[in-house]
Amino acid sequence: MYRVLATLLCLLSTISLVVADDPLSQYRDAAIEKWSGDMDRIAKLDKSQQDPPEAVLFLGSSSIRLWKEIADDLKPWPVIERGFGGSKFSDVAVFADQLIKPHKFRAVAIFVGNDVTGKPDDKTPEEVVRLFEHVVAVVRKYAPQAPVFLIEITPTPKRWAAWPKIQEVNAALKKACEKGEHLHFISTHQRYLDSNGQPMPELFREDLLHQNRDGYQRWSQLIRDEFAKVIPVTPGK
Repeated sequence: MYRVLATLLCLLSTISLVVADDPLSQYRDAAIEKWSGDMDRIAKLDKSQQDPPEAVLFLGSSSIRLWKEIADDLKPWPVIERGFGGSKFSDVAVFADQLIKPHKFRAVAIFVGNDVTGKPDDKTPEEVVRLFEHVVAVVRKYAPQAPVFLIEITPTPKRWAAWPKIQEVNAALKKACEKGEHLHFISTHQRYLDSNGQPMPELFREDLLHQNRDGYQRWSQLIRDEFAKVIPVTPGK
């Protein structure tokens, strides 16, 4: 009996050490299985595209991936777009090195909107913050002083039922940014709610989840306003 108990304790200790060495172990296999094709696509982009000088590296989910006019909308700030649709913060965290290491950038902007959708497997605010902080730590490996902008999760008609939980995540992420160095939280919800506090469907595509052109133009202005406070553009560029 004692030998069995000792063996179990030893096994648990070993598992704990593995988890400590790899804090993303619970997400890694599923992320690799789901996103290997997207990572191949992004790796090809890294080889074929040249990063513009002093660019802002955009990471995140489908709202970044589908933003076709991102380069024009955010002028005069040059951008590198590396979103992959449907990703969660756990996915971005797993692939953070692959997404960040190949690039030279002035700042990083992140938007991930899929960790809380009203499903039983939604992440807690604490879990999302931990994953965000992991991504920030990877950024710091390659650019210790680079500003990191975190774009608030947008209220959407599609996920309006989950908005109270999303607000909790947004509040936790905002607090994390306020406590950290060179971290900037971009609040957006006030521009996506009408006078009755309801999400504005006219800013979204037919799926009522992804932004349409009007939504992106509104989003870009909010982002540009925050960029101007932290990374002013050099005259003539």
